[in-house]
Amino acid sequence: MQAEVIDSTNQSMVGIKGRVVDETMKMLTIDVKGKEKRIAKVTSVLRFSMPDGSKVEVDGKTLVARPEDRI
Repeated sequence: MQAEVIDSTNQSMVGIKGRVVDETMKMLTIDVKGKEKRIAKVTSVLRFSMPDGSKVEVDGKTLVARPEDRI
């Protein structure tokens, strides 16, 4: 899944986009042109590109939990 950081308290993270390769309770790891960037969920707003082409904006605070606990 593709993701882009559209807002963050860390302005150097804004604009980072790439493929999500890993997720932990508090972080997303995004592959950006072969380099992995770790993004803190709690301080970021992300835009995800869905397989059908639609885009969804998510406040990272809503994602702060272990992935298996959100299912």
